[in-house]
Amino acid sequence: MLAISHSILNPMAPPDDETFSVSRDQLRLLFLYKHHLGSFARAATDCINKSMGRDTVQHTTTARWYQRSELEQLIRQHPEKIIVLDFFATWCGPCKAIAPLYKELAMEHKGVLFCKVDVEEAEEITAKYDIKLMPTFIFTKNGETVDTLEGGVEEELRVKVLKHVAQ
Repeated sequence: MLAISHSILNPMAPPDDETFSVSRDQLRLLFLYKHHLGSFARAATDCINKSMGRDTVQHTTTARWYQRSELEQLIRQHPEKIIVLDFFATWCGPCKAIAPLYKELAMEHKGVLFCKVDVEEAEEITAKYDIKLMPTFIFTKNGETVDTLEGGVEEELRVKVLKHVAQ
């Protein structure tokens, strides 16, 4: 058993001398619960809204691409826009972890096109951009690659999107 101060579990709580005992398994469950509560709450809200006929997810700025010709057509149609390609795999843990941020950025930056590319289903596109690991984010403008981010570091993705939005 571990003695844990209440303020460790809730750093915003006022300091106190109260402690309680928790097993390592209980502590692990508590942290898992606390970590996943946010995504669970969002998913539950989405389910409720969809059951009531309200779609909380707007799909106008995100799309999945399987054919190279379709993606190239999109790039030609929007040469002035930044396009952020998210190369992911359905089995990739870091891809799943960064997906909510990618979706959030797509909702915040309507002037940027965000496209998801499943590396296993869009092999031709994956080969064109020489993708070696997932997630990889390719930033394009005027048909040219202007930036690349390999890996799922949330803050780096946010900074790169903001950098290209500002240009």
